[in-house]
Amino acid sequence: MNVPIKEVIKSIPGFFGIRLEHTPRYDVVYEGDIEIRRYAPFIVAQITVGGPREKALDEAFKQLAAFIFGDNQSHQTLPMTNPVFFEETKSGWLMSFYLEDRKNIPVSFNKSITIHEYEEKFVAAYQFTGNMSDEKMNESKLELLAKMRNIPGYRAVSEVYWAQYDAPFTIPFMKKNEALVHIVNPS
Repeated sequence: MNVPIKEVIKSIPGFFGIRLEHTPRYDVVYEGDIEIRRYAPFIVAQITVGGPREKALDEAFKQLAAFIFGDNQSHQTLPMTNPVFFEETKSGWLMSFYLEDRKNIPVSFNKSITIHEYEEKFVAAYQFTGNMSDEKMNESKLELLAKMRNIPGYRAVSEVYWAQYDAPFTIPFMKKNEALVHIVNPS
């Protein structure tokens, strides 16, 4: 996989937790121990890979990165964005990359990669730092769900999933991670 030079250069500040990539647009409608966000519609490229979490997510990342870096029918390069979303499903680990350009999405050679459009949605988010371990994931899930119970009018309508904003080489205490859950719109 050939990584475009501009993506390599963008990764240098990432070592220190400085993020230059585009992210899905959202408004914060509640801020406290957790955030309640209203996301605008956005599109992702996604793939599900079976197996143990670390191995499956590494493989999913490689396949999605190859797709955005030109392994597609038009050999089009797409910018790396933030965050990388992932969740455990019955079929394995589902990983999603946000696609900034909604109109010019190439067709993947890899039939396992699909394009999914999310409508406007409400999400509860709990931020944490460090390396993404099974322990950190479980702790963040429990914290998110516990803190959600303290905010009246919101109800989880999905399983908890995660967002990872930084590369593996980022200094661990500078890494931004989130546990997320879709919630019912209170209005």
